[in-house]
Amino acid sequence: MSASTRMSADAPALIAADWGTTSCRFALIGAGGTVLERATGRGILPVLADAAAGSDGPAASAAERAAVFEAELRAQAGEWLAQTPGIPVLMCGMIGSNTGWVDAGYREVPCEVVVDPADLTPVPLPGHPAWIVPGLLLPGRAPDIMRGEETQALGALLDAGDGADHLVIAPGTHSKWVRLRAGRVTGFRSYLTGELFTALREHTIIGHGIPQPPRAGGDTGPAASGDGAGAGEQGATGEVAADERTGERSAFAEGLDHAHGVAGPTGRPDAGAEPPATQTPGTAPAGAGPGELSRASLLHTVFSARTRVVAGDLDPAAVPAYLSGLLIGDEIADGLAAADVGPDTVVTVIGSADLAERYRGALARTGIAARVAGDDATLRGLLAIAEAAGWLDPAPRPGHSAEDGHTAEENA
Repeated sequence: MSASTRMSADAPALIAADWGTTSCRFALIGAGGTVLERATGRGILPVLADAAAGSDGPAASAAERAAVFEAELRAQAGEWLAQTPGIPVLMCGMIGSNTGWVDAGYREVPCEVVVDPADLTPVPLPGHPAWIVPGLLLPGRAPDIMRGEETQALGALLDAGDGADHLVIAPGTHSKWVRLRAGRVTGFRSYLTGELFTALREHTIIGHGIPQPPRAGGDTGPAASGDGAGAGEQGATGEVAADERTGERSAFAEGLDHAHGVAGPTGRPDAGAEPPATQTPGTAPAGAGPGELSRASLLHTVFSARTRVVAGDLDPAAVPAYLSGLLIGDEIADGLAAADVGPDTVVTVIGSADLAERYRGALARTGIAARVAGDDATLRGLLAIAEAAGWLDPAPRPGHSAEDGHTAEENA
């Protein structure tokens, strides 16, 4: 944007939408990258469910889906659209899936983390240019995909600042571990951690006789923007880590240590056990001696959530915390083994404060220091893409409110 066409920093210049499975977060952005207003709406599943329940039946065709999603956008951000004719709209997340507004496809990895504007998928929206950010595809015999977290990773990378070697972790229903080197996405892995937690807790013998969470209808975190995230996130990322078995050892920490093969002198997982002196940070113990546990298959360790209750070694009320520790611990063990984390690797966890802190603490138990990015990482990524497309002034300040000079996190 040239100096002659530069708008006031507070003039509306963009509508950004982090549109996930169960909820959507809209932001009206000023030309200088400031957040002028925010709004929330429904994710693609409730929008489609309401359409199916209506007299016209399911929104099966592409045209029908486009109509219901346009109606949702106008219901939540219609005033912004009306006040600024021609304002562009940039979206990411499951809105670009094959059941969303338009299938935005995927970019193959390795690729640049910043999306080329030519790779954005146009969306029909009368009176306004609109685009969706494509997801990422890691080809191979067992391909991997993500949609929404690629924009989160870009925001986290910008927030991290200096350094060419990054690992970004986005925990949730389907956790993502994204490897970035020199501004390029070089690989990533997905983990079914949150969804598996919910399935084990609610539909197997492990959950029999333990407290069940209330059924909630909404999201509990930003990971809901990703590929299927949000379906069971509350159970996996809510209160479970706070359940303590004793004042010194939590069931969550015991689950983490069991997953990593660390044991106390009795042979049971010991939340206070230190990694062996020969253990490299970020790795599990190489072998097991007397009184130790070796790292075993998750299919084996997860059954201990049942057997420890039967043996009287675990309070049934602590099972959710212990199970969460087992699953998150296993995710971290595999993720670190695959990520090739070196001394110069900047490790960032994205998420709400409680969830991100839980992962940061779990990583610290393996010797990995991680930083935490705010849950506005997706918005940061969207603004970077918009700046590259020339819709915003250079060097926007994502997450900053024009109204009172405080960050969006402070305003939340």
